[in-house]
Amino acid sequence: MDEYKAHIESIFTNGFQTVIFSGDVPLLLDHVVSTLQNLVQVDPKNHADIKIFQDETLPIDTVRDLKEWVYAMPQYIPSKTLVIAVQTISFVSQNALLKTLEEPSGHTRIVLLVPHTSILLPTVLSRSQVYSFSKPFIQNGYMEFLQAPAYERLQLPLAQNLLKTGEQKASKEEVMGFFEGLVQATIRAGYSKEERKKALATLALVTTYLSDQSPSIKMLVEYTSLQLPVLK
Repeated sequence: MDEYKAHIESIFTNGFQTVIFSGDVPLLLDHVVSTLQNLVQVDPKNHADIKIFQDETLPIDTVRDLKEWVYAMPQYIPSKTLVIAVQTISFVSQNALLKTLEEPSGHTRIVLLVPHTSILLPTVLSRSQVYSFSKPFIQNGYMEFLQAPAYERLQLPLAQNLLKTGEQKASKEEVMGFFEGLVQATIRAGYSKEERKKALATLALVTTYLSDQSPSIKMLVEYTSLQLPVLK
């Protein structure tokens, strides 16, 4: 979408060290590649100072190889760019990547493309600029959910839409959209540093169970309602 491309171009123009884009990964990758091509005036897939990794997931061995590339000096342009586009990423790989985020090279920027920020560790999120290009199935109600007392959250429309049964049962995409929305709201909310850390840790834990074959959505929503700090 043109508005996505314009937003991504402005982010590159303003500069960053590490950035996370969540949404339609192939579409976001197309926009990132197009933006890089405009910047370097050649195909970024054939540029020595641009590396693009695209796969279903990010193996731990690949993280080690990428770290070597990140710390090597650029050959032709002042700043190198590493793009990682994946559908899933294990906590082991994220922890291996974390050291690079904590100790950036200074001459390499990192772009991480994922379908949902809820699959990422709070420590990864906290060390990155985060932008959501996804469209959760419910557009409103996330701040209301965070502000509500724990015992009232399950009665809100946001939660009730997930707890439907039978033919109206929420799809996995809708469930992921719910948690994606909560992650984005948590990042933007006026939580204290400790409260935000706890909230993101809760959402990261819950998301690990969504990969189960038949996760109990009711149990996960109830747990989330009870564990997320009340936003004041």
